[in-house]
Amino acid sequence: MKVLHVSTEKVWRGGEQQIAYLIESLQLLGVENVLICNKNSKMHHYAKINKLNYRAVRIKNSIDLLAINSFVKIFKEVKADIVHLHSSKAHTLSLLANLFVPKQKFVLHRRVSFPISAGFINNIKYNANSLKRIICISKEIQTRVQNITGISKTEVIYSGINLDKFNNPIKEIDFRDRFQIDSEQIIIGGVGALSIEKDFNTFINTASIALKKVPNLSFLIVGDGPEKDKLKEKINQLGLNQKIILTGFLDNIPSLLSQLDIFMLCSQSEGLGTSFLDAFASKLPVVATRTGGVPEIVIHNKTGLITEPGNTEQLAQFIIELAQNPEKRIKLGESAKKFVKDFSIEEMAKRHFNLYKKILNS
Repeated sequence: MKVLHVSTEKVWRGGEQQIAYLIESLQLLGVENVLICNKNSKMHHYAKINKLNYRAVRIKNSIDLLAINSFVKIFKEVKADIVHLHSSKAHTLSLLANLFVPKQKFVLHRRVSFPISAGFINNIKYNANSLKRIICISKEIQTRVQNITGISKTEVIYSGINLDKFNNPIKEIDFRDRFQIDSEQIIIGGVGALSIEKDFNTFINTASIALKKVPNLSFLIVGDGPEKDKLKEKINQLGLNQKIILTGFLDNIPSLLSQLDIFMLCSQSEGLGTSFLDAFASKLPVVATRTGGVPEIVIHNKTGLITEPGNTEQLAQFIIELAQNPEKRIKLGESAKKFVKDFSIEEMAKRHFNLYKKILNS
């Protein structure tokens, strides 16, 4: 079986990590993988370093004629059994290329929980005969997608993580030493792009409230993005520079998570939230907001504590409760560790492989 993956994003976020995991795991199942990636993107760099079979294409937008021409040439050259589209831009470009190279079998991955707007163009895109299946990473996303395409064209396959990375991670950096956090401090961390949908503004407000009741807390915001300067300014205004630290982008997440006491994300929108899966694998108690597919994995009082987006008072109360109750932290962490065993990259890859076979045999 030969699968052509299409990745168009320039940055590296959760979706790109999932593509890397999928290609890596499919190879072990005997699948020949070829990758189209955006030239000079993070994925392009990853493909070069890891010696993947890739084609780098400069992609400006969803109707880039030069990119479409490149896609046409690659489709003809590769002759893939399945073309797996990993973004909305990949979807549009590939359907346009398909006008010149028909009979492609497309699979689209939907990782965001934003609703798909109704309209003539989207009706064509999501109901094209060449689009054989839309993979949704949560049941919540499936519900949103089936409104435009019908449930028969959708398939839920949860994202997976490399569980082995979280067994005895190498402590390359001592984060208490690096950020001058003494041993009595309880560390709460959040990992994600510093973007509006991740709502680190609520994270900071929650920290501010919790610190008034429990002073021995330190908060780490791990990531980079367009909201960085605004968040930094807010922390300065609150006078919490010593308590809420923007670490920037860090690539050894297992090492970081192993040094946290609590994990918190306050997202306004989330497809599933693989950062929570990482936290589960690190045996961390989790505090989360009820959005997208998050409630499908953060189960209240079992794998974490969850409330509505923007509810800073309740989020702060959760942090205070966990900070003052180490036994509950241990209990939630152990329960989460058991739960996450079903979310391995091996299981994820098997489900993709079986879906590909089903499409080819139908």
